[in-house]
Amino acid sequence: MNGITSCSPYLNVPCPGSRVTLPHRSRPSRQVRYWAVIVLITSACQAPAAVPAAADDGPTVPDTTVLLDGLAQMSNAQLAEVDIAKVNLACAVGLPGSQRLDETAVLATLNRWADRVRSETEKYLPDYRRRPEYYGNSLGRFRIEAMITILQLDLGVRYNPTRIRNVDFTRSQDLFLHGLVGGDGGTCCSMPVLYVAIGRRLGYPLKLVEGPEHLFLRWEDPDTRERFNIEGTSRGFLSEPDEYYETWPRKMTAAERRTGYFLKSLSPREELACFLTTRAHALLDLGRQDEATATYSTALTLSPKNIPATIWLERARKDTSDRAALGATHAANSRSVNQPATPSSPRLP
Repeated sequence: MNGITSCSPYLNVPCPGSRVTLPHRSRPSRQVRYWAVIVLITSACQAPAAVPAAADDGPTVPDTTVLLDGLAQMSNAQLAEVDIAKVNLACAVGLPGSQRLDETAVLATLNRWADRVRSETEKYLPDYRRRPEYYGNSLGRFRIEAMITILQLDLGVRYNPTRIRNVDFTRSQDLFLHGLVGGDGGTCCSMPVLYVAIGRRLGYPLKLVEGPEHLFLRWEDPDTRERFNIEGTSRGFLSEPDEYYETWPRKMTAAERRTGYFLKSLSPREELACFLTTRAHALLDLGRQDEATATYSTALTLSPKNIPATIWLERARKDTSDRAALGATHAANSRSVNQPATPSSPRLP
């Protein structure tokens, strides 16, 4: 975006060296506001019944600012009760490529996929019991390997090959779940979110994690204390240690390390901030400068240490300031040109 050649905040490059292991392919109360926002999310992302319309027309959606502000007012506990897929889709509303976004259809697909993963995983549990050492004696790792393998081989989940080098932040399909579910494939903005959405439907303790210009996910079980990273863009299952993401896809700076933001498991409010930052990138590339600045600001309210939002908010404000200064200069020049010339010497009688 804005001249950079790699995806920011995430680099859309699939990881090499992964493998597939399975053999098969008045002011309302806070509580009232909370439930009102849940209803609003659903209505905003729900396509209406078919009506006569031009081929390119999309459904009318409610005020996106109201929708996202409502989400931003929720606590971590409240957001934890909201399907991460709903939150992600809400951040796509109003962007190009979201005109026909049908939340009900997307969620129904995710539910079907989760059911398929559940049944297939149970089918292959004997393989884990027969050779647990192959999976590092980790039932959690086996379940994640099964989930990724089934989603990729059986259900067609993949990285969008056209976006490996051709990054386009103006296309919401490349950034949010609706483009991955029934579309051309995902990117590292959307694939980790898909795996988390499916995994949480299955009761897996999955978290999103942000690194320098990348997003991945993590199994983090508070009961067993088992913890391992999961690369979201590879073919098959791939797990790298935190140290790997300190240098890939780019090296973390000392200043970034001091903030403590990168490589930590995100809270629900931080997940929303991550999605809002991605939305703000799209708005910025679409020339919707004021909306982008406001969205970056909301992301920072939710997640004050969010490094991408901090960096790009500063750039967005600078761009706005530069354009305002350029506009003032053009206006001054225009006034100068349009004013009558002042004689350099008194008029002679």
